[in-house]
Amino acid sequence: MKPTVQITPGKVISQRFVISKKIGEGSFGCVYQGYDIQNDQNVAIKLEEFDKNDDKMKKESLLKEAKLLYELKGEKGIPQMSYFVKTETKRILVMSLLGINLETLFQKQKKRFYLKTVISLADQMLTRLEQIHAKDIIHRDLKPENFLISNDPSDELIYLIDFGLSKKYKVKGGTHTPFKQNVGLVGTARYASLNAHMGNDQSRKDDLESLGYILIYFLKGSLPWMNINASNKEEKHKMIIEKKKNTVFQKLCEGLPFEFEQYLNYVRSLRFEEDPNYNYMKTLFRGVSLRNHFENTFEWRSAKNISDKNIEEKECQLMNLDDNTSSSKKSHFKYQRSKIFAHSFYQPVKNSFVILIKNVY
Repeated sequence: MKPTVQITPGKVISQRFVISKKIGEGSFGCVYQGYDIQNDQNVAIKLEEFDKNDDKMKKESLLKEAKLLYELKGEKGIPQMSYFVKTETKRILVMSLLGINLETLFQKQKKRFYLKTVISLADQMLTRLEQIHAKDIIHRDLKPENFLISNDPSDELIYLIDFGLSKKYKVKGGTHTPFKQNVGLVGTARYASLNAHMGNDQSRKDDLESLGYILIYFLKGSLPWMNINASNKEEKHKMIIEKKKNTVFQKLCEGLPFEFEQYLNYVRSLRFEEDPNYNYMKTLFRGVSLRNHFENTFEWRSAKNISDKNIEEKECQLMNLDDNTSSSKKSHFKYQRSKIFAHSFYQPVKNSFVILIKNVY
């Protein structure tokens, strides 16, 4: 695949979508933040470019994602596709513009989420998997970067994105696809199931095992097979496999509520074609919540957890707040600052850039 041409802000594609800025990049191409002139709304735009002699898999990646998003139309927590077009050398997919991903939030929280946050995430993330599995789709590339929050502060849904590696696990007639070996690793090595590492075909159980690793990563800040040094990618992959093979769930979940070990043991025990019991898995995590009297909320919604000490000190200087400042003035300042920090996680696209239109892509 040839390098994707960088599109500068202000350009218009398909005579309808104004580019604001690039917000992501992958093997498929680039993702841009933009504005839909026709529908007067902010959108995310995926653009994939290739040469005519590129292999079929590269050419069909975004087309396949578009087909799956069409099947998932109307599902909560799934970005809604509003436009798709393909030419001989391009694919353009336009969908809902969402907020930042969980990996970015995780880094902002100094690489550690509270238990109550992870339990709330587990419930929603399991629901997303249950939704796509009910449509006969497996994701095959679960990672924190593929779970996003909304850019609407009132929307508490966790969204699942990026279906470029996803596939249907049932054929026409409703029959499960047969088990295959030597298909190669599909997905991200850090969170891939052991079965996927062995090169075996994946099913719903593999999505669920990947989710388990993500939750533990959120609680511990790392996984035993992270930061492995190797001379090349192939050697590193082998070392990750060995580490996963030799890491028992009891050790992996040490220091965590026992339900996490139960969850991993359950999903690892599932057969290739077996229907997972989503209610059972949700009940495990809800038990942790009930036992600890957790509220169903996320820590990044609390201004005190996302404030930056240095910024706060500078703001205090600008506001002339010191030890002699009255408590009422300090309280008012903290209230105003909390609104600023809470808003910083939800930055909608400004429509003013429409006037910057330069030319049509």
